[in-house]
Amino acid sequence: MPGFPKRQFYSFVTTLFYFFTFFRRREGILVLLYHRVTDQLSPHELAIPVAAFRRQMEYLAKNCDVLSMDDLLQVLSGRDASVTVGSSGRPKVVITFDDGYRDNYTNAYPVLKELGLPATIFLITGMIGTDKKRPRYQHMPSPDMLSWSAVKEMAGNGVTFGSHTRNHPHLGVLPALEQKNEIEQGVAVLGSWLKPGEAPPIFCYPYGDYNRQTLSILEGLGIRAAFTVESGINDTKVNPLELRRIGMDGRDSLFDLRKKLAGACDILHA
Repeated sequence: MPGFPKRQFYSFVTTLFYFFTFFRRREGILVLLYHRVTDQLSPHELAIPVAAFRRQMEYLAKNCDVLSMDDLLQVLSGRDASVTVGSSGRPKVVITFDDGYRDNYTNAYPVLKELGLPATIFLITGMIGTDKKRPRYQHMPSPDMLSWSAVKEMAGNGVTFGSHTRNHPHLGVLPALEQKNEIEQGVAVLGSWLKPGEAPPIFCYPYGDYNRQTLSILEGLGIRAAFTVESGINDTKVNPLELRRIGMDGRDSLFDLRKKLAGACDILHA
């Protein structure tokens, strides 16, 4: 649509889908994907302002059943079939963050703790406790990533941690041995800092990039759940190593959040 801004077009189309899906009952668990919570960056697909994050968390606390990672793992293992969307008439939601930025501790964690909401952070373990920065954030003050002391504090207060590899590579283009080293080292470093319950065998694909070899490696390492960037809801038909997530954008309004929870954005994200 020439002359029609992409963001406005997205909003228009997803609003139409929302009204078509409003009365549809969705069975399964929704996993939300965040990255940064900060006012130091302009709102974009990987950074959400602090006030907007709080509004979203307050909405989830009031209107959804927010599950812990342990709840999700119990459902995936078949030990708790009662945890499904529809059992209380409210969406079942899991909150996740990728990479392990310091603002997850300074800005997101206080809100989560205040509201009593569990969450999971997937760490690039080779960057935690260092002054290393992701390429697009070289201008940010140091340190830009979490410290291990912050990780341990959060682990004792409702936050679960998983591995996001050691160095955040595109796994799908690496030979099998290099893939295994990246995954194995990331899991091992995390396990050396945290107790088993604080770092369950879960994983998140950098860039959402993986292949059949990656899946085989994860199975061999005993990884119980792995998360992609594919949008959608998770039900019994979804492979536990290919779980779907709904990406959250810093420009999202509360109405956008409602549309995403209803599945109105899944087709466009795909």
